[in-house]
Amino acid sequence: MRTIHKYPLLINDEDHPVMLPGNCKMLLVDVQCGLICLWVELDDTHEIADPSFFRVFGTGQKIPSNYKHLASCQGPPFVWHVYRREGMDHE
Repeated sequence: MRTIHKYPLLINDEDHPVMLPGNCKMLLVDVQCGLICLWVELDDTHEIADPSFFRVFGTGQKIPSNYKHLASCQGPPFVWHVYRREGMDHE
């Protein structure tokens, strides 16, 4: 069975680990009640994989090359950009 889960992401200089199976589907990144949240559709029949790491960047911030853009959202007066880390950390 599939279910949708919500994961709040903090605005700081740290990655946020989220335990996700490999077959998950990213649905939405948006601001809810002042928090940036990630909504993901999960298939409950699959095992949980290693953690995925997400980070929120502000416009103008430097982004390491191993981060892939997932989505952007508005949290007035700012626009925030959510990235997923891929592979090992390097600038």
